[in-house]
Amino acid sequence: MSLYSGNPASNPGSITLPDDGDETDAASVTDALKALADKTAHILEGDTQFTGDKKFEAIEMLGAASVDLVSRAIAKMLKTPSKYPAADWSEHNDGYYQTTTAGATSQDWPLDVPDGCVVTGITAYIDPAAGHGGVNPTLMPKVEFMKQEIAPFSAASVIATATDATAAASYEAAHNFSKLDCNETISNRTHRYWFRFHNESGGSAQFGLKLHGMKVTFNVTRIDESGA
Repeated sequence: MSLYSGNPASNPGSITLPDDGDETDAASVTDALKALADKTAHILEGDTQFTGDKKFEAIEMLGAASVDLVSRAIAKMLKTPSKYPAADWSEHNDGYYQTTTAGATSQDWPLDVPDGCVVTGITAYIDPAAGHGGVNPTLMPKVEFMKQEIAPFSAASVIATATDATAAASYEAAHNFSKLDCNETISNRTHRYWFRFHNESGGSAQFGLKLHGMKVTFNVTRIDESGA
């Protein structure tokens, strides 16, 4: 008897089963068993068509008949921005970033979420400076949900945008703004993702806006080990 762990590079489209006319030896069943092992390895090693929910469905079809799948919503604060013009922002010990310009500037916040999860929401926490005179900036703060394919390389694109719609009378108070109807399935194998915060700009814009943080919400589907 020999061990065979399956070849993930192989993806058989069908499996030949032995019948009553075959020889009664190991060779008559080995091909079928190897094909099944190859198919299983191909799925579990990350076939792009078996990610997220589809991957769990594939596991279920392969024999875990009693598996239950559950979806859980998670909210996560992002750590720190990875890219921003240093001349336009100051970093403070309390953990916030503050603009030093009233002009257009941005920050990129990398997205660190599980492969296969579905990103559903963007939230930014800001505290604008005083001095707007009861008039909102022409261009309000916004956050773009960005992605870029890296295999093969392509230009970055915007998945969704959250724009601050706070009324002028309340704008200078600390507040947050969100977009909670995103629906992007994450593929970390082929893409990179980030949130890009854009400062207020245009007429009535002031320097000194504080960006206190960014939050992502996402759904994760997993196997419920307690299922019957």
